[in-house]
Amino acid sequence: MKLLALEASADTVSVAIQKDSDRVQDQLPASSKSSSWLIPRILQLLAESDLSLHLLDGVVFGQGPGAFTGLRTVCSVVQGLSLGLKPKPIILGIDTLMELAHDAFSQIHPTDTLSLQSNGRSNTVRCLSILDARMGQWYVGAYERVNDQWLTTAKPLVCDPLHLVVPTAWQGRDFIVSSNVEPPILEKIMGLKNLPPAAALIRSSPSARLCLDLAMLGSTLYNASMHGLASPLYVRERVAFTTLERSLIKPNVVIEG
Repeated sequence: MKLLALEASADTVSVAIQKDSDRVQDQLPASSKSSSWLIPRILQLLAESDLSLHLLDGVVFGQGPGAFTGLRTVCSVVQGLSLGLKPKPIILGIDTLMELAHDAFSQIHPTDTLSLQSNGRSNTVRCLSILDARMGQWYVGAYERVNDQWLTTAKPLVCDPLHLVVPTAWQGRDFIVSSNVEPPILEKIMGLKNLPPAAALIRSSPSARLCLDLAMLGSTLYNASMHGLASPLYVRERVAFTTLERSLIKPNVVIEG
């Protein structure tokens, strides 16, 4: 399987190439120059892997939710490849928050990232994924890993930290939290909300590597649409405050203290 993965949902822009069992990857901090860096680096990594664009079986990308500019940049590149390559590669958008869940699972079970079995029974791993959405908000989604597949328990949404909730069905059950938010802030919010403490707080951020991991998990890639548009997943309409609004915002001592 020959795959290209792109991810720019948070603070970095990353590229990864999978050629059978070999993988190369690179990333840079997200900036206004990311679009000028991205395509040349894709071509360079493909050359290092002895591949060309026309040999790709699929293109995988972080679909969001996440940074508005990063998502648009990646989707533009993916859509251009989809329209320009023949034969057309499979195009697969990956839920950014599911990437965080998978990364947390991999960190906790580094030698068993494909399967988690106990006494012949499949254990359910629950993960609450939280990504800093800026503007004083978080992107939140809830996921469960069952029989080596990730299932969405609560679809991605955007909320103020003090409106954070844990799925009702998880009450009394262990779950982990995977996030790029600082752990002390997460612990403080969960305490203020009287939420059950997480079994573990895992630091994570979206990456092209995680996109590849999820694409290759089970039959995910083979179930993807070969002709769908590369569209971002937005869960809020506003992407920035006006200059006046920014000047009126007071520091939030609750989540930053």
